[in-house]
Amino acid sequence: MALFDNIDLSHLMDLVKAGLEKGNLPDSFAELPEGTYLCKVHKLEARLTREKQRPMAVWELIILNDGDYENRHVWVNQILESDTPEKTIDAWARFKRTLSTFLGGYEIDDISLITEDLIEQYILDTECSLNVKKGSKGGTFMTIGPVVEGV
Repeated sequence: MALFDNIDLSHLMDLVKAGLEKGNLPDSFAELPEGTYLCKVHKLEARLTREKQRPMAVWELIILNDGDYENRHVWVNQILESDTPEKTIDAWARFKRTLSTFLGGYEIDDISLITEDLIEQYILDTECSLNVKKGSKGGTFMTIGPVVEGV
């Protein structure tokens, strides 16, 4: 027995088919165009990368007032460990710069000082900007920074 056997969803499937035929269903996971977006931080979590199990910070942002993208959730991963000590130092420096955006320019030098209380008090629900750029090799780069006037 299928999960929705007891519920008539024919009207829903008709709507979906009609939307697909017209090509007008929104794609909530489509790439964001290049630009700068006003956001707020919804969540900041520590996770491990899938492949190499390296530590990373995962920022979940919500785009605030940008027409088609308003209320869209965007995830930005900042991997904190790399293949070489130099790249790891650079990754940690980028993460510290991002954090300092929310801490009035103060830079944290010890990762153990990044507590749930600090995140809740200074980072969650705080506005920021998200800068989206396309790389020369086809990748997309997203940078979190302070609010930019006029965005």
